[in-house]
Amino acid sequence: MSTKTSSRSSSSFLILILIQLGCDSLRFNPEIESIEISDDEGGFEIESLSITYPMGGESFDPGTIVTITWDSIIDTCEWGVNIILVRDNEDESNIAFNTPNNGSFDWYIDTELDHDEDYQIRIDGLCNNGDFCNGCIYSQSPGSFTITQNVVEPYILVIAPNGGENFELGEDSVQISWDTNVPDCIWGMKIVLYKQSEEIVTLGYDTPNDGEQNFRIHFQLWDIEPANDYLIYLESLCKNGTTFCGGCYGDFSDAPFRLYLNELVLINPNGGEVWTRGETESISWTNDSTTQNVHLELWKGGSELQDIYYLLENEFFYEWAPLYELTSGDDYQIKVVSWETNKSDMSDETFTIE
Repeated sequence: MSTKTSSRSSSSFLILILIQLGCDSLRFNPEIESIEISDDEGGFEIESLSITYPMGGESFDPGTIVTITWDSIIDTCEWGVNIILVRDNEDESNIAFNTPNNGSFDWYIDTELDHDEDYQIRIDGLCNNGDFCNGCIYSQSPGSFTITQNVVEPYILVIAPNGGENFELGEDSVQISWDTNVPDCIWGMKIVLYKQSEEIVTLGYDTPNDGEQNFRIHFQLWDIEPANDYLIYLESLCKNGTTFCGGCYGDFSDAPFRLYLNELVLINPNGGEVWTRGETESISWTNDSTTQNVHLELWKGGSELQDIYYLLENEFFYEWAPLYELTSGDDYQIKVVSWETNKSDMSDETFTIE
């Protein structure tokens, strides 16, 4: 036996009458809520579902997030609820499928959604006494709402690191933060470390789009060299909260930041290189936190041969072309020396100048 009404009080009165008459069951399915009553093992169950927002009369801009809310008295089960967008009481499209029945869902309004004044939300319950049922209990917005023509374009904005920061490799935790109006989804965010325009390593994949993550950058594990030209790239893997898109929205740090080792270490040349007289090569090193100025020396056969550069201020590399008057040989080394602390480091092995 079944009936329909729009009044809670009348339905309660009807329930009492049917109980007195000894009816075995009643399914009550008005548009806003569904109620099931049974006397299985002497008890009565009431299951209901009722949308609380949007109720009708609202206006929403594409590209924004609206929190859909509802009240529910339904046994929790693995299928949850489906959330449907209804247009003109005819066209339907899925907003969320098998989403948890927890009373709220953040809906990102797709920027490609058409302007209209006759949209509604319907929520289909997928559980009935713990068993699967497709929409046997449902609720639909009692009124219509409007999707405007005021499109808010999706964006991701790197907040930090955004240029000028200094992080010690292997020690400091790099806090990466961002702002976005793109909703989170199961694919989350991709976070990538770049050196100038070269992709170095993916720091995070499927990272929650919660606006902040911390990473310790392990230079030995990822073969990352100290330098002052690193950037962070953030990329959303979600288009509208439900659809995967690789790189449809992203942003770089506005300016480079520095990764350093807290020691003075010569990086290049470090042994085995072959350099040609008159051709420019790069000498590079790391500075400790107390070193601001260095000088470079050329050694041959275990003895200092000449200064390459006497005083370099706040630099980590130097472009140098071996002089033509140098003697060819495979027993050259370079030494970097701190002016402030007199700390130094030399090529681990010899290299060749020819």
